[in-house]
Parts: sequence; C-alpha cells; structure tokens
Amino acid sequence: MNALKTEAGRLNRMKDTIQRKLRTVEDHKSEVEASKETLKGNITALERGMILLRFYRYSVSLDVTTD
Repeated sequence: MNALKTEAGRLNRMKDTIQRKLRTVEDHKSEVEASKETLKGNITALERGMILLRFYRYSVSLDVTTD
C-alpha cells in the first residue's frame, strides 16, 4: 500500500511539472504571436513608405523646371 502512495505522489509531481512547462510554453507562444503581428505591421508600414518614396521621387523628376 505504501508503494502505491509513493508512486501516486511521484506521478502527481510529474503531472505538476508537465503542467508548469506547458503553461510556460503557452505563455511564450502568446508572446511570439504578439511579436509576429507587430512585425507584420512594421513590414506593411515599410512597404507603404517605399511606395510613397518611389512616388515622391517620380513626381519630383517630373517637376523639373526648364528656363
């Protein structure tokens, strides 16, 4: 009987350890997802900036005044 209690205690400790590790992984996953969304937004903003820069350069090149 004592061996069963010891084994149950060992299994409970293992379960608790695994649950803690799972929570840690889930927390990290949430952080990574948030970072991923932020980076996607940054990429979109940079792409828009490049388009605007190209348009500005093009419009400036058409704006050449001749005397």
